[in-house]
Amino acid sequence: MRLSGLILLVVATPWLVSAQAPAIPIRMWFAYGDEASAQRARASGVDPSAAVGREIAGRLAVPTSGRAFKVQFWCEMSNPAGVAELALPSINVAFDRTFCGDANQNPPLNSQSFRKVRPAGANQNNYLEAFSNGAIVPAWRNANTISDLDNNGVQDTAQIDYLQRLPSAWRQGTQGLGESLRPVGLATYLGARIIDPPGFPNGLYAFKIPNATPMRLFDLNWVSMMSLADTYGTKTGETGLTITASPQIGLANSTSIIGSSAHTGAKYSLVAVAPEPNGLLALAASILLARRRR
Repeated sequence: MRLSGLILLVVATPWLVSAQAPAIPIRMWFAYGDEASAQRARASGVDPSAAVGREIAGRLAVPTSGRAFKVQFWCEMSNPAGVAELALPSINVAFDRTFCGDANQNPPLNSQSFRKVRPAGANQNNYLEAFSNGAIVPAWRNANTISDLDNNGVQDTAQIDYLQRLPSAWRQGTQGLGESLRPVGLATYLGARIIDPPGFPNGLYAFKIPNATPMRLFDLNWVSMMSLADTYGTKTGETGLTITASPQIGLANSTSIIGSSAHTGAKYSLVAVAPEPNGLLALAASILLARRRR
């Protein structure tokens, strides 16, 4: 099942696209990132059809506090021209809220933050550690020039890189002057690092996606901070995990790909469930073995 809303997204590098360029609808969503996440959803009854790579319907079963889970980040474009260039797009996924101002860098959580989930990674000042598995994509040198660096007539390919131009990937997720209680989330630019042909410098390349073709861009890794049966994202003010989009250009505020944008996005609520059946069996076996050894 797919989310019904389309996300209209804004290009992060305006010099690559004319200000009069028509909006191109691009929908973004999460899918189950690994078998553990899919099995957790099936076993708990949250999503009996859960499978790796299958779109999450809006409610995600997550493990209890201290345990990791993974989602895939996908997009699909609807473009009459057939393809479009993604020119250093920026991504923003809100996971909490805090009191901060416009484009604040690394705003600290406060007493009104929820602390239900956090990005994975040992360094909590470098949330880019939460990104993994950059897709292999056709590489473009810029918005209009196909990349064929070795002149063999074959379109070069690249791996998506996560570009941290500022010291941290944590930014506020909504725009506006002053300071207020706002969503905060992961944010980074995406670039294409040439891998084929090898031996070329790792420059910043735009990349393209085909029309009406779902494309997995990368994975996001999270750590649950929720107690058993706890929920997050259903009550007033709770962010859950939200893919945001904003008409304002820039890393701080937008989930930017191409075209013009409304401030909207896909939101996922979380529910913490018991360990997967395999995990419970392993726990029972270890308890039985310990008793036999006594």
